[in-house]
Amino acid sequence: MPDRTASALRALGNAAVLRAAGYRVVVAGKFAQIPDPASQPLRVQGFDCHDIREPLAGTPRRDYTLTPANIEALLALVGPERVVAVMAYNFPGFGLARLIRVAHRLGIPVINESTEWYGWEGFRPVTNVRRILESRWRNNGLVREAGNLVCATRWSQARHPGVNALVLPFALDPGWDCWQTPPNEDWCAGTDALRFVYSGSPGLGMHKDRLPLIVQALDRVAGDSRDYRFAVVGMSAQDYLRSVPAHAAILRRHAGRLRFLGRRPHRDAVGVLRAADFSIFVRERNRVSEVGFPTKYAEAVTCGVPVFTNRSSDIGDYLRDGDNGILLPDCGADALAQGLQRAFDLSRAERAAMKARVAADNPFAVQAWVPRMRAFMQNLRMPR
Repeated sequence: MPDRTASALRALGNAAVLRAAGYRVVVAGKFAQIPDPASQPLRVQGFDCHDIREPLAGTPRRDYTLTPANIEALLALVGPERVVAVMAYNFPGFGLARLIRVAHRLGIPVINESTEWYGWEGFRPVTNVRRILESRWRNNGLVREAGNLVCATRWSQARHPGVNALVLPFALDPGWDCWQTPPNEDWCAGTDALRFVYSGSPGLGMHKDRLPLIVQALDRVAGDSRDYRFAVVGMSAQDYLRSVPAHAAILRRHAGRLRFLGRRPHRDAVGVLRAADFSIFVRERNRVSEVGFPTKYAEAVTCGVPVFTNRSSDIGDYLRDGDNGILLPDCGADALAQGLQRAFDLSRAERAAMKARVAADNPFAVQAWVPRMRAFMQNLRMPR
């Protein structure tokens, strides 16, 4: 909290939808430091936000992944009779199971907001097995126990035909301060070259967003002659080469065009993104990508930036190929090369017109989701 991660942005966006639907929302999340005093909530985008590890003065610091005691303290503060529901965002399995039991005792509905299903990442067998089993539990049994599901894609909704479900890929308020950073063209100044931005963490081994495939495709299509700028926000060139040492020669060939800007605060990353012609990433289609909706996509659209990506998740419902971005059929080398060729063939005026179309039509604005949220909340079910 407040906007250091995709999870925080999603949680605050959903809180904004609930507020617009007529509810008062109290947020419990993690800040960089627990507020002092803990009894004084921080105001973030108009919400009372508590640190879930120690939400109130006098409450001991507890592990919220194992015990719902701190959430019970917040419920007591608000008054259980006034609580319409508790929404648990990608909450760890053991903590969620105990929270459901507490809510059942108090007569409060629980909304299981489940938008992640972890896969195997890197060589961490114990951690991977635990995360995969917990994801399966949260996305299967605990959905049925809660009876209410907020998910990011139609794929997830289809797995649970018997529950009260809302598909909400992302809601972001473009009026928030975190989106007001002006374009930062330091990385692309003095040229009309085609501009790409990748911002975020590509996961262990660069697996999630296939950044090395994009770098290879640029090497193949742009070669030594075509001018472009590609800003990578979130890592240095040394970070990249530690994971992909075989690309050292590519980085040397594209020096000046391919720029690694390192880790930056979210607001700075937004400034870099705003200067781009395309936000670029690609993902394999698998259970992990089908459950979630890319934060990168919603952030880019909120900033008025077209997206260059492949068909995965529910992206095809929002990205109109050639109109508000470039949509590839898959993330293979040939599809990437063909898509990049199309991007290079666009004139500066055509790229500007595409950006204008994105800026004029934001499907992730908070108000767009209010009617569906109201209908969902009117059909809440009690936990089993």
